[in-house]
Amino acid sequence: MCLILMLTLILTVTAKYDYSLKQDILNDVKIQLEDFEDLENDQQSQDAKFQEAHIGKIYSFENFYHSNYRIGILADGSATASLLSNGLEMFRIVRALNRRADSVSFQSAKDRNMYLQEHNLALRLHKNDDSILFKNFASFIMRNNKYYPGYFSIESSNNPGYFLKCTSSTWRLSFIKENLSDNLYKVVASYRLVRLGIVHIGKCYSFQSKNFPQYSIGIGHNDIATIRLNDMVEFCIVKALNGRGDAVSLLSANDSSKYLRQQDLFLKLHSLDVYNVEPFKNDASFILREDFFYSGYVSLESTNYPKYYIRHQSDTLKLQNEEFFFNAFKNDASFKLVQMHDSHIGKQYSFQPNDLPQYRIGIRSTETASILYKGLDEFRIVKALNGQSQYVSLQSVNDKDKYLRAQGFGLKLQSIDFTSEQFNGDASFNLLESFYYPGYVSFESANEPGYFLKHDHFTIKLLKEEPFNEKYRRAASFKLLQSSSRLQLNLALELQLTKKLQDRLYG
Repeated sequence: MCLILMLTLILTVTAKYDYSLKQDILNDVKIQLEDFEDLENDQQSQDAKFQEAHIGKIYSFENFYHSNYRIGILADGSATASLLSNGLEMFRIVRALNRRADSVSFQSAKDRNMYLQEHNLALRLHKNDDSILFKNFASFIMRNNKYYPGYFSIESSNNPGYFLKCTSSTWRLSFIKENLSDNLYKVVASYRLVRLGIVHIGKCYSFQSKNFPQYSIGIGHNDIATIRLNDMVEFCIVKALNGRGDAVSLLSANDSSKYLRQQDLFLKLHSLDVYNVEPFKNDASFILREDFFYSGYVSLESTNYPKYYIRHQSDTLKLQNEEFFFNAFKNDASFKLVQMHDSHIGKQYSFQPNDLPQYRIGIRSTETASILYKGLDEFRIVKALNGQSQYVSLQSVNDKDKYLRAQGFGLKLQSIDFTSEQFNGDASFNLLESFYYPGYVSFESANEPGYFLKHDHFTIKLLKEEPFNEKYRRAASFKLLQSSSRLQLNLALELQLTKKLQDRLYG
């Protein structure tokens, strides 16, 4: 538009001059207009590709300027969107509710009926009322690399030129008119997509180097962490020792008393320092970022040194400040999570409570699961009935048609109903290793995330997590025990079979 006005002015001023001069000016401006349109179309194409690549995926939105502040919803009942420190809120990027091809909508990962919506230029989480007005104000444009490489900005589709940022006096988010002369505006209006690795809590992995795939994180002399050739050492991802909800700690799978921690920016495997407990907990807590520098790889950021990541240099692991534009850094700071075995699938166990080691999970005559004194019941861990690979189901060893399933927040042993999706979901659990205590597992419901199996007055129930209640944590933690008598019986049967075969061969 500016170029068109300029063209009109120039042609007016030069009207009294010869035709050839006017034609030259016209051609020059026309070329500039075409270049501008090409640039604008190219940017729109990049934005469209960026949005399309993330459709259906779930992320947290982290601010560029305020490190580790993420878009979340205030807990005051107002449903107001704000930047929250160490926020855990996640949103699914979906196709725009208003059906605009250049836009997207942000659906709550917790509730598919709830969407981020612009309201009087403020951002809030609101239920989809299926109106045209709602759909328009719940649709946005993600402008990739708008102000900074690797970051995007969120533009209102109803108010072009207005971008999402927090106000200077509060952390609340609003759409504010673009100000290109204000550098603070640009950094506060920039975000990046992050996938927090807290979903891996309770799982054990080897950390394989991206640029040296034959090497994985291991431990060298003086407990110093290195990358080592064919050394597939495992670490269990557990809740962060410092209590941060968006972070994790890395517990040695071979020694449940030792954690990876930074010391003078070097990574080491140490037992908890009883004389410096709080500093140790911070040193051993990291933000595990999935698909951060490269798709399919994770990176680990220190919680007490923001934007410092674990990377290998030569073969030693260190914490170093992020160097986003250097491929060498990004490769060195990227690792693939590799599971060494198919966990406990196909194996049978009895379940021993952490706080009552003489008891085992068993079944009363009413099919109700409880803890029984010196109980003998065993259950086979099998692939989940709901068909999702991250879960397991618990099958009775004595009756293969029966499974433990949650029912009315109790736990029952019931025959499988192949026609019922509800049953399949009720009988599927997330088996989390070393979730509360090293060497113990916990079972989270697939149908009711945040609810765990625990014993309450000797009955097994499905109850909402109380992470800071030690009594809850102990009652929701179980040791997997393989029966020694059963192992001996299997060995005896194998010996008898071997003897019979020998008798037939040589008899």
